[in-house]
Amino acid sequence: TVNALALVGDRAYLRDSVVITRQTIGDDWYSVGNVVAAGEYTYYTATHGGLKEVTVNGTPEKRYFSETALYTLDLRIAREIRPSGTTTLPTPYGSLRTAAGAHLFVDGYSMADYGLYVYGLATPDTPAFEGFYRTTGYSTRATAYADSLYLPAGYHGVYVLR
Repeated sequence: TVNALALVGDRAYLRDSVVITRQTIGDDWYSVGNVVAAGEYTYYTATHGGLKEVTVNGTPEKRYFSETALYTLDLRIAREIRPSGTTTLPTPYGSLRTAAGAHLFVDGYSMADYGLYVYGLATPDTPAFEGFYRTTGYSTRATAYADSLYLPAGYHGVYVLR
């Protein structure tokens, strides 16, 4: 749940809220990753997967698919939390790790490829892809400090991105 609060003295009052949940609709499923607030916006990743019919050599088959998108919620008007942007990731699976400075960091992976995708927040409604850093596996944490991002890298130690 993403909540917009009004602070009055020593009390906080709920002004609006949006519930983000995992859903299953027919053969399709939707799974929400981490939610990160950055300034007047909140960002989260959600993966959508299921079965779709494709034709292979003239024969219809059902194949599994998965796609992940980065979603933006605008929090500037406390009584009206609203979706304000969606960016499809170039990888079937991904999870938002953290925000630091004017950047979002998304851990992405497929069956054979792992890495960290960096999105810039020059236009907060629509994060723009800025770079990709290959990693040795799926990362479950990222820590931002000063101008650096620290990623655990298993037996390889810690990746430091500047």
